[in-house]
Amino acid sequence: MSRRSKGPHLWLHRRPGYAATWRIIDKGRQISTGFSEAEYREAEEALARYIAEKYNPRKSSSLNEIFIADVIKVYLEEHVPTTKRPDFLIYTAESILNWWGEKTLAEVRKTTCEQYLRWRVKQGVKESTARHDLKTLRSAINYYHKEHGPLPAVPAVTVPQAPPPRMDYWLTRKQVADRIRVARKNPQWRHIARMLLIGVYTGTRPGAILDLRWVPSSEGGWFDLESRHKEAPATSAHSCAPAAPLKALA
Repeated sequence: MSRRSKGPHLWLHRRPGYAATWRIIDKGRQISTGFSEAEYREAEEALARYIAEKYNPRKSSSLNEIFIADVIKVYLEEHVPTTKRPDFLIYTAESILNWWGEKTLAEVRKTTCEQYLRWRVKQGVKESTARHDLKTLRSAINYYHKEHGPLPAVPAVTVPQAPPPRMDYWLTRKQVADRIRVARKNPQWRHIARMLLIGVYTGTRPGAILDLRWVPSSEGGWFDLESRHKEAPATSAHSCAPAAPLKALA
């Protein structure tokens, strides 16, 4: 059985004596993005443009004639750049194009969604990752229906039910330290190490961490380095407990 192509994806090209740069790999071809290792976000945007330009959408009123690649192209070009996390949607779109790209909207049904789920899990990703992929596919179809439709019928994307959250789960000191070490090794993940440290030492939720400021703000919390407290925003009714000094975990 032939191995399915990974589809267009980014690859970090390293050469002795030269700065590493991101390249787009597509069926053996290498296309330079012109961006360095530290410019991963810009490289992802270049990948999104490449994927969008690769496909030429065709107008049709029949689900049998509308390719999912065309739907994803429109979604990447028009909607994704306006979202808060375009890099995440671009990542999920890569796998969708790889498996669904040559299929039409008429082929979106429960059985094909389940086949896609099994295919993604065999790649070594968690079911939750495949679930996010399918959510992106559903969002793309809904966007296409709203902005370029109406479609004669909107295909139902079957997304597996998420498992209930674990209420008795917490990380040990060693587990936190292991995650921080892994994050620090990859330039793309170093911000995660900082988030882990802030979360562990202050008990702040991820969303609130992203809104933290270095100066007093009415839109989010901020750090008072002199008193070693994390202050709440002026509009918040929640108090904040004293924070321990941020330091690297051994």
